[in-house]
Amino acid sequence: MKISICLCTYNAEKYINKLLPSILSQTLTPDIILINDDCSSDSTIKILDSYASSYPKIKWIIKRNKENLGWRKNYQNAISHCPGDLIFLCDQDDIWNKEKIYDMAHSFNFATMDVLCSGYKVSYDNSKAEKVHNKRFFSGKIKQIKSPHLLADNYPGCCLCFSSKIIPLFISSLNENAPHDWILWNLAFLRKRLYMLDKPEILFIRHFSSASNSGIKPCSKEKFEIKFNELKYKIDFLSHLISLEDKDHVSTIERKYLLWLKNRYDFYSQKKLSSLIKVLLHPFFFTSFRSLICEILGLFVIKKK
Repeated sequence: MKISICLCTYNAEKYINKLLPSILSQTLTPDIILINDDCSSDSTIKILDSYASSYPKIKWIIKRNKENLGWRKNYQNAISHCPGDLIFLCDQDDIWNKEKIYDMAHSFNFATMDVLCSGYKVSYDNSKAEKVHNKRFFSGKIKQIKSPHLLADNYPGCCLCFSSKIIPLFISSLNENAPHDWILWNLAFLRKRLYMLDKPEILFIRHFSSASNSGIKPCSKEKFEIKFNELKYKIDFLSHLISLEDKDHVSTIERKYLLWLKNRYDFYSQKKLSSLIKVLLHPFFFTSFRSLICEILGLFVIKKK
């Protein structure tokens, strides 16, 4: 089995010297490291070339885009062309636990899994404090993900590894507006091949220059505008996926989730109280009580489209 790392970089000189040592010191080292650089203007490429020269036993594939693609398309391209059997997604600004690859590779069952995710810890680059995400206790067990709220909110891509066998389906399902990890997560969920190793395997760094953290307040007008724009591609994407699956294999949860998204879209576009009520009838799709409250506040924040 060939193990690959799929990494996208952009002006990563500040972070790459923390990330790569955490990968190269793994108890089970990767066979291939594929890196797509999105026209960095700093010393990122020079640093990457230096690591590649220092670790010749690993196959390094370092590509530099001819033009800046943005993180969504860059990751979509990288995944589409990544070799190997088991592929680990990687962000440029995270730190991996030494056992991450070993733990997840030995937990991955190609017969039953498309995607396996791990838990993670969160750290803020402007703070010395370390905060455990979501849980106070990790069981260390492997379990299938079936929870409705986890269908609505996937784990970060840097927590995922996946079988290369899903790449053709990933390519056929591409949407230029959809994040790569969201596509993989939903593909595996709908195919009932999404699993979790309930153990924190990375330190997930949050800072204002990260693609995952824009600094926008959760219940602000800007946040609701982003949500509205996301809903359209989510509805189109899930409708497409569900149409590909055998009708007998699509669960009631998935159908209700798609309807829930459509009601949210109607709510944001028409600002109808009736649509909000339909959304609130399925509270289990909200990731937290806070997100439910924010949805209600949207009635007073957003404008009619």
